[in-house]
Amino acid sequence: METVNWKVEGMTCANCALSINKYLKEQGLQYAKVNFIAGDVSFDTDE
Repeated sequence: METVNWKVEGMTCANCALSINKYLKEQGLQYAKVNFIAGDVSFDTDE
């Protein structure tokens, strides 16, 4: 398992973070974490 960390610009509210989190989980990614204040997105992937 690999943890992927991204820096995302343009997230301005909690709804942005929720949308990204929902999308990642729909794609089957586990343990998605989104922090809109810091612009951090991380998730675990098997690939």
